[in-house]
Amino acid sequence: MALALVLVLTPIQAAAEELLDRGLLMQGVYRLVPRPWVAVAVSSLLFWAVHLPNPEDSGTPGWSAAYYRTVGILLAGVTLRTGRLEAAMGLHPGMNLCAFLVTAPATVMFRPASLFIDVQPNSLRDVAFIALLAVGTVLTLRRGDVRPFTERVPAQ
Repeated sequence: MALALVLVLTPIQAAAEELLDRGLLMQGVYRLVPRPWVAVAVSSLLFWAVHLPNPEDSGTPGWSAAYYRTVGILLAGVTLRTGRLEAAMGLHPGMNLCAFLVTAPATVMFRPASLFIDVQPNSLRDVAFIALLAVGTVLTLRRGDVRPFTERVPAQ
């Protein structure tokens, strides 16, 4: 039952966060201050702030803050690079599902149905993983034409 709930609710929750952080807030900030880095900074700070109550932050709050800000910057960068929310709406649930189903810290609010339980969470390791993910994402996005489909199709 717990596995079914994780599989159904995690993508919905993460997509809702993306709609709020990258869809509403980042675009709203960009309309007020048309500088991409300002919009990225504000949305990543909000992303970090909404994750402050997470119990896994209690052991290493400095690294946890860096982790959530890194993830926020990654997701905002992907959204800016693609000009669409779909990539971030896929990455975010994917990362959360991996966290719940592959390895989860022992300090989470509920016991996930994961393969491994990390009894000594290490946020520095998480930040390094996210940095590698960010580099891979940027390199992948730089290789192809990431403009929205409607911009690629010539007008008739």
